[in-house]
Amino acid sequence: MDKVVTMPDLGDTAQEAEISQWLVKVGDSVEKGAPLVEVLVDKASMELAAEFGGRVKEFLQEEGSIVSVGEDIAVMEV
Repeated sequence: MDKVVTMPDLGDTAQEAEISQWLVKVGDSVEKGAPLVEVLVDKASMELAAEFGGRVKEFLQEEGSIVSVGEDIAVMEV
């Protein structure tokens, strides 16, 4: 079953973030809580953890993309 990963709420002032670097590759197995992607918010870098475990199936956003809170960023097979 496929499940979509969305850009989480990053705080009161941040409504979007830049995908700086994917920390996993398509096909990788990821456990819940494992680092998934690094994003830039207000010139600060932060890692986002996987909200659920599964296998990375597809990236919907490329590195360098500006993504709004709630926007789909990846698909995982759970």
